[in-house]
Amino acid sequence: MTRIVTSLYLWLLFALSAYAQNAPEPPPTAYTEPASATAVVVFLVLFFGSIALFGFWIWYRSKKQRQQH
Repeated sequence: MTRIVTSLYLWLLFALSAYAQNAPEPPPTAYTEPASATAVVVFLVLFFGSIALFGFWIWYRSKKQRQQH
């Protein structure tokens, strides 16, 4: 029984991979206009600023904790 199930499983995988290679390309469903330069700059400033702020916060808390002891 195990051999039959394994054979069917492998055949199904082969059939699915053959279908996936021959499937037509689906049309895009999302809005694909490129991002504006302003939006990219704002994102980068917020992203790297939050990383820097997190590092500063960790440093400040550890400094404050060392002064209390």
